[in-house]
Amino acid sequence: MPQRGSGFGESLRLALEDAFSSGYQNVVVIGNDAPEISRSYLEAAFASLESTGPQAAVMGPASDGGYALLGLNRPCPAAFESMPWGSDRVARLTEERLLRSGFQVDHLHTVQDIDNADSLNRFLDRARCGSLSKLAKRLASLLTESLPHYDERLGSLQEMLFVGWRALRAPPFTCLN
Repeated sequence: MPQRGSGFGESLRLALEDAFSSGYQNVVVIGNDAPEISRSYLEAAFASLESTGPQAAVMGPASDGGYALLGLNRPCPAAFESMPWGSDRVARLTEERLLRSGFQVDHLHTVQDIDNADSLNRFLDRARCGSLSKLAKRLASLLTESLPHYDERLGSLQEMLFVGWRALRAPPFTCLN
């Protein structure tokens, strides 16, 4: 499904509306910055939507106060209007708006999303990858081995990875059921 919208909230709202208007009954959107979201996490979200009731929502809260997953079984435009995206109030405000709109809200366990170098380092530590600098050194080593013309003058690989990651951050991805 092509993504539309001029901002994050509008893109998210339109992605959900497009899925519902295409005939899907349960729609889940996930953040592309939450590597802990697994197949079983998605399955739990869809199971919740199917069993919760006629106006169901499921949230996968993020440790920073946002959410990494939101599932609905019908549109709720109010959940996305004038939202302070990126703040620690996003999940709470979204849930309040869903409840005011008559939704029953279920919750999955909290996951960590990656918004900056500190949260990436915390994720790497928990994933037993070590620090970002260790990962960057390992990637630089792999690049040097596999790309004989890799030029060290390009700058810090850690900086390249983080800047590149931020530049590649995409609008929401939609899962359909």
